Amino acid sequence: MIILIGRAAVGKEMKVAQDLAKLDEVSAVYLLTGEYDFLAEIDIKDVEAGIDFVLDKVRRIGGITETRTMFTKKVK
Repeated sequence: MIILIGRAAVGKEMKVAQDLAKLDEVSAVYLLTGEYDFLAEIDIKDVEAGIDFVLDKVRRIGGITETRTMFTKKVK
């Protein structure tokens, strides 16, 4: 799974979250307070596929100004 956190342009937070939620690979999206505006859980296990997903789909969503991507390994 990939955890993606990011920032959105002012006033675009909800639209960005809704656009992320429309993507098949995204299992959950949360709006945040604080340093980042949104968090998405993405069901991709392969690193190459994850990079392609971010480059080809996430970065094309209007209103996203910054992202941070974390690949995870479930322990329990």
